Amino acid sequence: GIFYGFAREDQGRFVPATQIIHQVDWERASHTRGVPVAATMIREIDDLDSILVSTRVAARIAAMMSFVIVKNQDAELFARKMANRDPNDQDPKDSEPRIEDLQPGEINYLNAGEDMRAIEPKHPAENFEQFVRLMSRLVGVPLGIPLELVLLDSSLGNFSNMRGVLQQAHKAFEEIQEFSVQPVLDDVFTWWLMWQIESGELPKTVAEVETKWIPPGWPYIEPAKDVSADEIALRIGTNSG
Repeated sequence: GIFYGFAREDQGRFVPATQIIHQVDWERASHTRGVPVAATMIREIDDLDSILVSTRVAARIAAMMSFVIVKNQDAELFARKMANRDPNDQDPKDSEPRIEDLQPGEINYLNAGEDMRAIEPKHPAENFEQFVRLMSRLVGVPLGIPLELVLLDSSLGNFSNMRGVLQQAHKAFEEIQEFSVQPVLDDVFTWWLMWQIESGELPKTVAEVETKWIPPGWPYIEPAKDVSADEIALRIGTNSG
């Protein structure tokens, strides 16, 4: 569901804009709010969730092997009988409750003149898995996350394919770390440093300190081969470490 939060005017407090982190993608210089990183994937996520819920419901209905028995009685005679009956003298046999719910193996009796045709929802459909994979791929595209990492499923790829997928993902992650994570860490550290100076915990001279954030490295896929490749790259000068 969608949750909304609110507060009364007397319950809030003023917060300066300089004390708020608003990490977005500034597509234009005139932007005042920017575009959230996950904005372009929200619709796909919502659609995928609705489709999965509907498919589960349809599969449950298909699993209900219920039966109906149609009673042989003249429909017109039954209709006249129901029209002329006394509302205060109702025969429960003449007006059985409508069927609005199904249970596994259930047998239902219908009123005269009524019939029910079974709805056969063939779910999941034959191409359901391919469709879910397509929607999941669209979810990961805005952040550069490959399908295999979105679903945490490498069953359809071989080792070489997965190696290329991880290398591509690492490039996307490094870009996120450089342009999204590190600016946030700089702001948080600056706030913490100012509070420490104002409280007297640290001298004012530390305000000139420069920081550099070093994110965790990526684990080797093939340690022996990867270390050997790094050693060769350092030796010939194509990588400075």
